Amino acid sequence: MNRRSSAPTIVALTYALFGAIWILVSDWVAAVLIPDPSALSAVQTIKGWLFVAGSAALIWALVRLWVDRLEKTAHHYSMLFEASPQAMVIYDLERLTVIEANEAAALLLGRPAAAMVGLDLHDFMTPADGALLAPWIARLRGDGADSRGLWRLLRGDGAPIEVEIHSRAVDHAGRSARLALLTDVTARLTAERGQRDALAALERSDSEWHQVSAVAAHDLQEPLRMVVSYLQLLDRRYRGRLDEDADTYIGFAVEGALRLKGLVAELADFITLEAHPARLVDANAVMADLARRLGPRLDELGAVLVLDTLPIVEIAPDHLRRVFDELIDNALKFRDPDRALRVAVSASPIHGGWEIAFADNGQGVPPDCHERVFGMFRRLHPATPGLGAGLPTCRKLLGFYGGTIRMARPDQADQGAIVFLTLPSPAGRRDPPSLTRAATGSICDTVRGWPLPPSSFEVCETQCSAPSPGDSSEPPTTVS
Repeated sequence: MNRRSSAPTIVALTYALFGAIWILVSDWVAAVLIPDPSALSAVQTIKGWLFVAGSAALIWALVRLWVDRLEKTAHHYSMLFEASPQAMVIYDLERLTVIEANEAAALLLGRPAAAMVGLDLHDFMTPADGALLAPWIARLRGDGADSRGLWRLLRGDGAPIEVEIHSRAVDHAGRSARLALLTDVTARLTAERGQRDALAALERSDSEWHQVSAVAAHDLQEPLRMVVSYLQLLDRRYRGRLDEDADTYIGFAVEGALRLKGLVAELADFITLEAHPARLVDANAVMADLARRLGPRLDELGAVLVLDTLPIVEIAPDHLRRVFDELIDNALKFRDPDRALRVAVSASPIHGGWEIAFADNGQGVPPDCHERVFGMFRRLHPATPGLGAGLPTCRKLLGFYGGTIRMARPDQADQGAIVFLTLPSPAGRRDPPSLTRAATGSICDTVRGWPLPPSSFEVCETQCSAPSPGDSSEPPTTVS
């Protein structure tokens, strides 16, 4: 028994105890002090009326207190229930009829609140939906637990609405009832269904586009191969046998056909790119392999590749290798002919991953073209070899693994272009010094196998020497 329900019992017992004590003590005192029986009878009568008057005053005070509290409770109930913006309905769990409904529920269901009282719950549903009500009510009668569910209800004008109902058991004037909170989710569910339908349509369209474009790209290669072959045959057989204009026209035709063949091949490759299983990759090892392969070309061009310690990232190794290769190749292709090329590769931690920067002192890219260069077949230097598919391919490959790539304005006037790519790291971890030192050593081992000038070899020997204990800094490696 809780404190509120035990209060009337305590009051009644206390009243009975004090009443009994009053009667016994007052009778004994009156008998001792008033020996005259007639006088004693008058005193007993007065004492009885005093007791009645005191009891009446006490009962009036208790009833007044109870009525005040009841009025406050009713006022609070009116504020919480009637004036609440949340649609609420109280219904009888046994008869399945509405007991009360607030104005928000009347607005939601399109019926006056007073008119809903006494209506059966089936009156708010279609026959098909009403058939689902019986097992739900049976479960509520069984365990009485709170419940939440989606229901299709009918408004007063017959229009259906989707409603989320959260109900809990309440006692209403001794009747087993449920308080139901109604939330209109029609717009939300309609939007979700629209999003699912749009996503499904987009996936179908994307799949169809990939199929059509892949077939077109592959089917175009065979006729292009034939056109190129016959144009080249025509060029070899008739060059010099016709006039000079004919040789020029044939040369243009061969050049255009070869370029178109390259574009179709790049398009087919771009379309068929797919994500590969990602794993932890030491970017230092990938860069070391790339530096070993590029060593002779760097020597030939007199270029310098400055490598900082790179992180461990989560990506497919072949895709990371291709991205690095594309960025270094771009730096070599678009170098400034008036100065020796210098490419610096560095890394810095960011939230949830790493940012790797490729900075060079080449020709550079105008700021208004920083985003344009990531468009397919967009070229800023038509005279430079290439088709304009490298950077779009890098963006697509990195996107498979949650990475990004962008171009930024150089900080110094003698810098050409800076490309930043971001890659996630496993659980935001940073590489332990042992891994980065080992990776730096692997780059130096690769450098030692090249026929480099003594000065370059000495730089590598000096910068790649093992750091002293406790030294966590990693010097960059210079490869020329």
